[in-house]
Amino acid sequence: MTAPGVVLVIPVKRLEAAKSRLEVEPAVRRMIALSLAEHTVRTAVATPQVIRVVVVTRDRTVRRLVRFLGADVCRERRRGGLNAAARRGRRAARRRVPGADVGILVSDLPALTSADLAEVVERYRRDRNPLVVPDHEGTGTTLLLHPGDRWPPVLFGPESLRRHVCVGYRAVTDAPSGVRRDLDRLADQVPTDRDESTTAPEIHGS
Repeated sequence: MTAPGVVLVIPVKRLEAAKSRLEVEPAVRRMIALSLAEHTVRTAVATPQVIRVVVVTRDRTVRRLVRFLGADVCRERRRGGLNAAARRGRRAARRRVPGADVGILVSDLPALTSADLAEVVERYRRDRNPLVVPDHEGTGTTLLLHPGDRWPPVLFGPESLRRHVCVGYRAVTDAPSGVRRDLDRLADQVPTDRDESTTAPEIHGS
């Protein structure tokens, strides 16, 4: 039986706690985190292969924004971190769209385009085996995809690529750079000569 499509889960931290490794003023850091989340969610919603987007957050500003963009909201529990939020969103996705394949996408992808995301989803759908996209450093994870009738572990954190591969995800090391380039430092910004189908946020220090 063919799944109806992919539901993407996007966990988003409270703005006060997000992007803590960026060496900028707290107000600028919050603005960057919100801009990144807006871009990532907007791009996911605009991708035809994605039939629904579920954002997991307990930040009131983020909830209002992503509802406006067309995403569903799942309230994050107070404790548990990224993996707990991702699992909570995954359960919500399965309740809302039974039988759909599920993806878990990080919220800080300034170069992400709908074309990039669509390419990875289409590659996943060739065999529908669990898939992991590495970050641009080749150690972390930016995207997981798996069938809706399977519950592979969610293991974000240090060396998460290796750990995801060890539990059965297939690494797509040649995925488009927009899906791989998450932003942890200001040096990770979008290349200015990139042809993008959606407008990436411009991020500057103080």
